[in-house]
Amino acid sequence: NIQKLIAPISFEANAAGNTTTISLVDEIVAGMTITPETGNYLFNFSTTLFHTQNNKKIWISLYINGIQATNSERTYKHYRQINKPFHAGLTGKIVGVLDTDSIHVMWRTQSGTATAMNRSLSLMRVA
Repeated sequence: NIQKLIAPISFEANAAGNTTTISLVDEIVAGMTITPETGNYLFNFSTTLFHTQNNKKIWISLYINGIQATNSERTYKHYRQINKPFHAGLTGKIVGVLDTDSIHVMWRTQSGTATAMNRSLSLMRVA
């Protein structure tokens, strides 16, 4: 399915350095919130993750005003050596966004401490 681009409107949130979570319930990834203009958007979130424990899961998903976007949750299981980074990301489309809506990335961990390194959230408006 090809998406038609309209006036090139995009929004981006970037955060450098590490942020951590020990939360067992979803919480906002530090610095990953955007309040865009009204429209439909393609989204992309990218980061590098690592975990203090082996074989533990980290969940990441996109939220709109505190409600998880349909089919946005991704699960990452840390099979590698403890504290060895690996890439994680989200992509998709959200429709009917209002200029008062807050778009944010949230995450949680199975146990221990999960870390997200440099990260970015981008929105590009589409028809």
